[in-house]
Amino acid sequence: MLFLPLAIVAALLAQESAPSAPSTSVATFGCGGPSDLIRTDFYEKPGGAFKVVAPPADRQLWMHRKFEGFDEHEYGLSSVEFVLNPVTTTGYSGSWGDEPSKITGMQLYVHVTSKSARKDRWYLLESGEEPREDGLLFVQPTRTEPEQDATDGDEKTPERDPLDDWMALQLATPEPDVPLFTITDQYSDHGANAGGTIGNNLLIDFRSGEPTMRAAAQCIQWEGGGACTAPDTAAVHYQNTNCTWQKEELDFLCTTTGPWGGSYNPVSARREFFLLQGKEPARLAWATDALPSLEAFVTMFRSKEKGRALVRGVGPVDLIWKSDSLLPGKRLLLLASPAAGDEDNTRFTVATMSRDGAISLLPVPKWSIGGEESDDHVAPEGFTPSDDNISVTATEFAQFNEAHLLKAVDVRITGGTSTHVIYLIGLQAKDGSLVTNAVRLASESTTYMGCGFEGADATAVNFHWMSDENAATVRVQPQEGSPADGKDQACSWDGKLRWVDRVGFRVRKIHDLCTLAAKDVVIDDWGEITTKARLREK
Repeated sequence: MLFLPLAIVAALLAQESAPSAPSTSVATFGCGGPSDLIRTDFYEKPGGAFKVVAPPADRQLWMHRKFEGFDEHEYGLSSVEFVLNPVTTTGYSGSWGDEPSKITGMQLYVHVTSKSARKDRWYLLESGEEPREDGLLFVQPTRTEPEQDATDGDEKTPERDPLDDWMALQLATPEPDVPLFTITDQYSDHGANAGGTIGNNLLIDFRSGEPTMRAAAQCIQWEGGGACTAPDTAAVHYQNTNCTWQKEELDFLCTTTGPWGGSYNPVSARREFFLLQGKEPARLAWATDALPSLEAFVTMFRSKEKGRALVRGVGPVDLIWKSDSLLPGKRLLLLASPAAGDEDNTRFTVATMSRDGAISLLPVPKWSIGGEESDDHVAPEGFTPSDDNISVTATEFAQFNEAHLLKAVDVRITGGTSTHVIYLIGLQAKDGSLVTNAVRLASESTTYMGCGFEGADATAVNFHWMSDENAATVRVQPQEGSPADGKDQACSWDGKLRWVDRVGFRVRKIHDLCTLAAKDVVIDDWGEITTKARLREK
């Protein structure tokens, strides 16, 4: 980082239009709020740290703010003074056309004193090792115009603290004796065809008697991009994190809202956690009646044929099928819940309850009719799907050699439009053990392929079950590819799908249909499949 005199810094900044003042309030931290979800890069454990240094020689010329009156016995300090020195930096090379980016860094010192312990120590904040954390020390003034002289000789222009033109620096909570502070600032940034504002929110903790950067958040408001960056950015489901002070806990309760899995997953999920304690609350603030586990769900609905409830860490759960005869001495419940990933998909779980009330859970393995891979991905830890617009129903369509074969229909309703996905699920008892398997049969959904293109999912375009053969004929369309890939579309094909004893659903390809034009699938709430011509803009 290259440091220049403050006068040169001011001259450079005068050439750059200042961003609007950062929004901040006591008792909040992070970005936006429940009704204003701003893209957030959140650092629960930022790498930035305060290093003990000698008092800076020219500190009298810098901006500063002092806070006093803290309990020395409890916190080991009596006062905290922040000292800010803006510096220019050549460590950032972004540009807009031929104009270089003017990003200002900051030297942030803190001066901690304790009268009784005769403590007098200076610290300098240094950024973490991750390159993306460098931006936490970027700052631009929100005000560059000089104050106007008063027009009336008897009036005096109120004195303005110059620090307020650079950042909002204040106690983080309504508790004036708790040495927690927030720093909120922002800077304008831009690339070749994009630009926006990055807001920084730092939480500085002195409760140990030493300064610690407890957490940090970057609030990103960005537009534009290259040929693919702009549509890709618009399609991404970003995370937002905002926190509110809870007096009874002496902590910030944070809520992160984001996708349930992949970056393009259409399902929203939420995570709640106490920031300073690093733990989850006993109950979810947004869903106080959420059940704590799938075992609790099974206990609640053990005597019912159908049921639905929100389960923490799982999302809305539907009881879609039940049997008291499949496994001797056990009650079996088939559960459906939203699955993580970049496309509409469902997770199926078999719960069994013995006569003594013991409950065991078994995930149902899945594969796609368009390939052998599952459509399910690892779910983000600590999150709970929060969308209540998804439901799953199931009907039994065949029995074969002690196997029960079900058709399950996942329906997601958005803006009055329904999107359906069909699964076939098999459950078979053999020698007292359970064989279970599912295939993603058909889908109206699409998967984001990049460059603004939504490709139709791999799907069966027809399904006809033949009871005499205990098998079905299927015609399958592969995943639609993006024109940007420059690859030929894979061929559709005819095949036969059957339940293989002790194994599960398997399909055998009979022949390719490379001359067949792809169609769009239409699925109703009962799982009936029809097709219509596919029209794509050229």
